[in-house]
Amino acid sequence: MSGALLNENLPESLVGVLSELGIGAKHVSQAGLLGRSDKDVWQHALAERLAIVTKDGDYVDLAQSTGIGRVLHLAVGNLRSRDLGDFIRRHVEAVSDFLRGKDSILVLKR
Repeated sequence: MSGALLNENLPESLVGVLSELGIGAKHVSQAGLLGRSDKDVWQHALAERLAIVTKDGDYVDLAQSTGIGRVLHLAVGNLRSRDLGDFIRRHVEAVSDFLRGKDSILVLKR
């Protein structure tokens, strides 16, 4: 698994940032999942073998309770899109390693 599914609490512009960094990603809006339940997003990510990238800690709980799926939790509070992109750029090595690895959860804090 090396791709990422960005939750709707993240800006679509992050898809471009990740792409620039060589990381395949799509936003829930591109997957037809905008406004859908966490369960629907979770099921899509599992089916497509994508890690969910989110600011929502509920997905971390879901990964821990089910023992399946992968979550990159951005515990950064409210950031402008540009600042969030810069945050991802500063942590690109950790993000890339996580997506290529086997760990189920990565939490990045500001």
